[in-house]
Amino acid sequence: MAKGNPKSSYGTLRSVLIETSTLINLNPTWEYRYVDHIARAEFVKTEDPVLYTHFEKLAPITQADLWRYLVTYTYGGVYADMDSVCKSPLDYMFDLLQCDHDLLASSQSGPMYYNNCNYAVGKNSKNLEIIIKNLKDEDYLTDNLNVWACPLTRFVEQASASDTVCKDFSGALHSQEFKSAFNDTFEVDYYGKRVAYNELIRGLPL
Repeated sequence: MAKGNPKSSYGTLRSVLIETSTLINLNPTWEYRYVDHIARAEFVKTEDPVLYTHFEKLAPITQADLWRYLVTYTYGGVYADMDSVCKSPLDYMFDLLQCDHDLLASSQSGPMYYNNCNYAVGKNSKNLEIIIKNLKDEDYLTDNLNVWACPLTRFVEQASASDTVCKDFSGALHSQEFKSAFNDTFEVDYYGKRVAYNELIRGLPL
């Protein structure tokens, strides 16, 4: 998602549509875009032909990893998987964080793991620049375990090593709980007030 001019679903179709709607409904001033696998490949090929030579060799799920780094590096914004649920308006979350970091990512399963399912970056992020540069270096990739799973590996390594990471990015939740069904009683933090999402959207001018 991008605000104004840029600042693989595991669930059922109904679940995915509802989960995606939480991002759209809670952030009406942001631009939401869905990009399919064909458009992802074209974008990588056009923006970075060298990176595309590696992109072609990846499994589809890992291609999505590589594409998300390049597109958010190019435009800036927030990336969220389709089965992610928005927990609070993004503007409200950023106001609460009061930080101006290069990369905002949430930690999961311990302090040394950062989730690339939901994250926010500024345009030309220094962290993503390092990740993309490493992903184009054949020698660098060869020295690492599980070479073609490197997009995720590199994100984790770079985020863990960087002092520009904000560990409290929690605007969107990527959870096993929402992969099969969306809980109708899910609550969001709407500008400091806990409210059931379904109740909230009935009162919003969508």
